[in-house]
Amino acid sequence: MNLTVMRFLFVTFFLLSFSTAFSQIKIGLKLNPGLAWYRSPKMDDMFSSLNGMNSQKQFQNRSVAGVQLGIGGYGEYIKSSKLMFVTELTFNYQNTPYFIYSDDDQRDVNGTGDRTEVESNAKIKGFYLSIPIMTKYVFLERQKIYGIGGFAFNLMFKPKIISREQTTYTSYVVNEIVTSPNVVDATINAKMDGAGMFNTQFILGAGKSFRFAGKSMDIEFRYQMPLLKTNMVTSDQYFRDNTDNNVVFSKEGRDVLGAFTGVNVNDFRNGVFMFSIRYQFKYIEGKE
Repeated sequence: MNLTVMRFLFVTFFLLSFSTAFSQIKIGLKLNPGLAWYRSPKMDDMFSSLNGMNSQKQFQNRSVAGVQLGIGGYGEYIKSSKLMFVTELTFNYQNTPYFIYSDDDQRDVNGTGDRTEVESNAKIKGFYLSIPIMTKYVFLERQKIYGIGGFAFNLMFKPKIISREQTTYTSYVVNEIVTSPNVVDATINAKMDGAGMFNTQFILGAGKSFRFAGKSMDIEFRYQMPLLKTNMVTSDQYFRDNTDNNVVFSKEGRDVLGAFTGVNVNDFRNGVFMFSIRYQFKYIEGKE
């Protein structure tokens, strides 16, 4: 089913839901740039466990916010001057980075030996379809400032992981570098076929309504807190065999590390901080 058909069914369902008793309905376009991230407390626990097992090889890991962009449509049922019900249908893109650094320092007490440093950058890119269902309450009518809350139901398409790793090999004699460091770069792509398809988020935000070009426009900031966890892995054998730190995103690599550390990393959650713009293009007025 293509996106145009899904939008048509969404609008039709929305209108039919309130066809027996409504006062006003707005239909319009929706744009939502923002920031998104995947976080896993168990991933932190696993690397912490590895650091405790080997003092010569240490890891640092962190997730950071990446790009979120969505476009689609919305419908708003106006119950009163203060209370509205809003639903949206948007097609979204995310690009979220995850960084891992490892330092395997095999120098002896005299400072002689080899050191291997790996800087790993994993970017998780993907698309998803989102249907938020929200309640909007205007608490300052004169200023047209409102609060909004509800739930987003997301259908996730299989994301792609892009692994970029730079490995630096350095040899020391009494803490002096004896040869120029050997630097090796590697880039590996794979489908994250172990990722879950469904995601639910709790929405909480605030915004302000305007009149622009004779139409209604809402601008709001909102946080979408993840409620479900997922397992972000790939079963791609080439990815497993040709990555270093990022092997934690392969199913076999994570299973081995999980058995070694006792930590099962299956709790990735997708959070979003969104700047939302809704612009009305149609206004329907009816009778109670």
